Amino acid sequence: MLRSLPALLAVGLTLSAVLIAGCQPTGNSATSTTTPGPGNSESGAPPPPPGATSTPSAASSPDSDAGAALAAAFRQAHEQKDVEGLLALYELNGTSADMRETIRENLEASLPYPITNIALASAPPGQHGPRTEGGIRWRPSLEVAHLLTIDFDTSRAPPDAFAANQLVLTVGEKGGRYLMTAPVRE
Repeated sequence: MLRSLPALLAVGLTLSAVLIAGCQPTGNSATSTTTPGPGNSESGAPPPPPGATSTPSAASSPDSDAGAALAAAFRQAHEQKDVEGLLALYELNGTSADMRETIRENLEASLPYPITNIALASAPPGQHGPRTEGGIRWRPSLEVAHLLTIDFDTSRAPPDAFAANQLVLTVGEKGGRYLMTAPVRE
């Protein structure tokens, strides 16, 4: 089960009416992959193989390649229920042991639910910088440039379970790779 608001920030979650209402992400993503499932099986085609990604027909760029690589790695690690593989997609330098454990627990909570879509979009400037929660000042482990939106099929979740049907994770760049950010206490 997900923890308190600061713990939700541990996985870079942006909770809003979109999460509660279960709305789909906007179509302005640089990278998007969709697996047919409840509510999104337009073609009726079989799902892509694990780790497969599709990008828009626009010319390939370093940004779209890095975004596609992050989306594919997240999908593959999630499908294999590989928490260590998911954690490797985060920039955790400077993150406390407690925060790392919270991130681990939140990732584990998502594993029972299949991914239906992954999309990467540019983050609005200035919205994901340092903030104070519960009297503690937090900053992201990397400068936030993108948002990775992951939709899950939670239709088979037990009625009493808290199952997020969408996660929005903050993403930064380090060494030519896109990595999800984690909160660092200032």
